[in-house]
Amino acid sequence: MLYQKCCDIAKTSGDKKKHAESLNSLGFRRLCDVSHSKDSPEETLVTLTKFQEAYDMRSTLPEEERKSQTHAHTASKLGVCFVLQGDEEKGRKLIQEGISIRESLCDHLYLAAGYCDLG
Repeated sequence: MLYQKCCDIAKTSGDKKKHAESLNSLGFRRLCDVSHSKDSPEETLVTLTKFQEAYDMRSTLPEEERKSQTHAHTASKLGVCFVLQGDEEKGRKLIQEGISIRESLCDHLYLAAGYCDLG
C-alpha cells in the first residue's frame, strides 16, 4: 500500500514532522474506507492508533508547528475515531481542539469541516 510505504520512508528518515503527516494521511485513508463504522470497532481502533501516534508526535513539535491545518486535521479525525469507539467526551474534546486551531488560522473552509466532524 502506497500510504504505508510513504509512512515507512518518513519514519526511517527520522523527520518527525513528515512521519506525523504520513501517519495522518494513512489514518485518513483508513477512515475514509467504507468499512469503518460503529459496527467495525476493531478497524476503527487500528485507525485511531495511527491518528494517536501522529497526534502524539506532532505534540512534541514547537508550538508554531502545532498551530497548523495538519495538526487540526489530526486532532479532529482522532476525535472522530474516539466517538466511533464510544468515547464521545474525549472525541468531542479533540474535535473542538481542531476547530479552535482552524479558527486561529482563519481557515473558514476547514473550519466548516471541523464542525461537520462534530456531527
